[in-house]
This record gives sequence, C-alpha cells and structure tokens, in this order.
Amino acid sequence: MFNLQTLFISLIISANIFAKGSAPPSGSPDEVTEPALRTLAAHVVPTKRQVDFQATDFYGFIHLGMNNFTYTINIGTGKESPKIFDPYFLDTDQWASTVKAAGMRGMILTTKHHDGFCLWPSNYTDHSVKSAKWRGGKGDIVAMAKASAKKYGLRFGVYYSLLDMHEGTYGTPAYYNYVINQLTELLTRYGKIDRLWIDPAYMGSGKRKELPGFSGSELMGQIKDLVKKITPDTMISSIDYDLLGQPAESGLVPEPHYNVRRNGNSFSWRPSETVTTMRRLWGSIDYTSFWFTQFYNTIFTRTNNQLLDVYYSSVGHGTVLVLNLGPDKTGLIPYPDRKQVTDLGKYLHETFSNNLMADAKITASSRKIGYEPENINEGPSYWTTENGVESAFIDITLPQARNFDVIGLQENIWVGQRIEQFNIEGFDGKRYVKLAEGTTVGYKKLVRLGKPFTTNKIRINILRSRVAPTLLKMGLFKQSRMKGL
Repeated sequence: MFNLQTLFISLIISANIFAKGSAPPSGSPDEVTEPALRTLAAHVVPTKRQVDFQATDFYGFIHLGMNNFTYTINIGTGKESPKIFDPYFLDTDQWASTVKAAGMRGMILTTKHHDGFCLWPSNYTDHSVKSAKWRGGKGDIVAMAKASAKKYGLRFGVYYSLLDMHEGTYGTPAYYNYVINQLTELLTRYGKIDRLWIDPAYMGSGKRKELPGFSGSELMGQIKDLVKKITPDTMISSIDYDLLGQPAESGLVPEPHYNVRRNGNSFSWRPSETVTTMRRLWGSIDYTSFWFTQFYNTIFTRTNNQLLDVYYSSVGHGTVLVLNLGPDKTGLIPYPDRKQVTDLGKYLHETFSNNLMADAKITASSRKIGYEPENINEGPSYWTTENGVESAFIDITLPQARNFDVIGLQENIWVGQRIEQFNIEGFDGKRYVKLAEGTTVGYKKLVRLGKPFTTNKIRINILRSRVAPTLLKMGLFKQSRMKGL
C-alpha cells in the first residue's frame, strides 16, 4: 500500500521540479561541422512510412493493468492473482472518444506490462483476462479497443513489455518462443496494427541489464523479422531500437533536435517520439503511467500550462507526442483527465485552424527557379535557394496588421533536414525587432512568442543551413484560451 511519508516527500520534489522546469540540456551529438559530412547529412531523407509516422503528431497511450487494483506505482510483481482484475465499467469507446476529442490521431494500448498480465486471452498463458473476474474470463480488451479505435477513425497500436515477472521461461532461450508466439497473436488476430511499441525493459535495481540468459538484441531482431513477414507496414517503436528515437520521457525535448542522426561518418533518418504522462512523481525522467489513487492523481497532475509546454516542446520540436491516459480501476478515464485533454484538443483546434498569413505576399532574398517563396502558402511545391546558398531571409507582408503569438514552420523533409539556425523578426513601425530564435526546424517547428505581437510585416532569417534551406509551409496563429492559462 501507499506510504504516506513517500507521498509528501515526492510532493516537495515535484513542486520543486515544476517550479524550475525540467528541460533537458541543449546541444546534440548530431550536429556536423565538417563540410563534406554536412553535404552528406543534408541529403539523408526519410521513407514514406517514416514521413507518415511523423505526420501523426499526437497519440494517446492507454495503461490499464494489475497496478490499478494493487495500487502499485508503475511495476508489479507478476504474482498478482488475475481474479482481482475487474474494471467493471470498462468502456473502450470512452477511451477512443477522449483520444479523439484531445486532437490525438491514434491510441496505443498496453497489452502486457512488466508483470506479465495480458489484456487479451493468450493461448500461451493463463495470466490474462481469461482468468480474470472481469466478464467471467470471457473478455478481450485488445479486441474492444481496436474496434473503438476504428469507430472513431483512430490509428491503433499495441505496447508489449519484454520484461515479464510472471512467465516461468523468462531468462531462458524458451522465452524467445513465448514472445514471438504472443506477438504473432497480436499481429494476426486484430487486423492492422499501426504501431508495435516494444519496451525492452530489463530486470535490475535502478539499472538496465541484458535479459538474463540471452541477448535482448537478438530477440529484437526476431521481432523485426516477424513484423516484416506478417505486417510490414507496422511501425516498430521502442525506447532505443529500430526506427524511432525517444529524446525525453519528461516530455521536454531539447534543441537542437535532429532527425538526421549521426553514427561516425554515416547518417540515417530516425523520426522521434516523446512518451510522457499526465502527471509526474519523482522528477523529470521517472513517471507513473497507471492510475493510482484519486488523491495522488489530483496532486501530481500537470497544470494546463505544463501540458502545453509538453505539447510545444515535443510536437513543436518535430517529434510525435505519446501522452499517457490511465483509466482508473473502473476501466474509465477519470473525468478530470478527460476534461483536461478535451480542453487541450479544443485549444489546438481553435489555435491552428486559422492561419493568419493565408493571404500574405511572400518574397525571399534567394530562390531556386521553380521553388518560389509563395509556395510556403500555396504549394504544391516548396521554397529553397540555389545549392550553396546556406543563408537567406523571407519577407511576409500581410494586407493589414494582425495580432499573433505562435509561428509554425515546416521544412520539406522529403529532400532532407537542412536548417540549423534561424530567427524571426517583426516590424514595429520603425524597424524590425527580434521576436524569437531557434535552431532546427525539421518536420515541424512551433514557436511561441513571449507575448502577442501586432504587425503586417514578418521576416524569417535563415542564418545557417546545410547545402540549401527549404520551407514547405509556414503559419501565423493566435492562441486560443485554455482554462488555467
């Protein structure tokens, strides 16, 4: 059960973290200074599947399991009786409608966490819903969640932990077969699985260790082969493997953020996701995914300001945000969480549905023939300079002065990630004044100004780029109001 002393200690720690913020340090090992390597890096491009993934922007993560009934934060023991699992009001339509209202484009369900309990009736273990009190052992939460996702037009993914504190074969070569058999069930029973989120969690006291008795990397290789064979369009996600990188569990992504990742003198495209929670407990990295108690959840829930900080620091830095929503022991997402993310969805819709520069006149200091600056408003192409012109500016002139406080930029990542440093200026009636500055842009950059600015002239200065900068889209926006801001 919960230790009251621990609660108040963590309250003090969390209050201190929220006061100071918890952004990771800036800087990136993927910055490149060597001329030949800069040219090489500038021409690394994503696959269509990777671009499709980055375009999803925002997902919901649904964590439901034994923890809901044992009041254990984040990790169980594997010894819990399935009989205690009884989310008696469970309604996956409520989950999906909440995810949809939040502006998310998909949801990922935790099908097996570290304790080994499965939310589908697996043929390979009795430690699952088929042994639960819930629905007399006749339920299948994965099937229900997939149907609800389809009903609400959402993508659907499944989370699966490689750590299993219940399965007796864990730590032996036989566990390979157990994992592959269970993943085969998940990938074949329920139709298309958009995301397979593999958690390579290892046993250990505060340290990540190799899975006992065999190589975790070998198992991951088998999983990749399985996905390629059964459902090659499924994107594999994990903390540190395959297609995706995860820059920050805190939700606060540092600058610069490169999708072109460096490994010695070679480069690859790795789209990133930021996985975080509605509430914080111990600090900027550790978190709790499962519902615990209403008292705990109320105290440690992020404020709306903090939730917006997470959105702008993740989606606004070109990563896909996966935000955890934990149903309580009844199987429903609690009203406070539901309302908060619904308010967030309303804010996002009202803020970004009206581009204030849609009728602007756009010019540039340099352009490649056929790639005019007007393209960032009209399409179908994009703006770029001639090769070798690594700095330039774009002038935006509006028909009349407008008030805005968010600026959106997107590079044409189909030809690579190029921009390394930029600033934004606005004309105050006498001169151009700096409104904001940044480093990388990539798939998407959302820049919030310190305060709203009113002008009819904006200048984007690309100060440094690789080979030649590109811009696919740009927007000016006025933030809506979200309660608590």
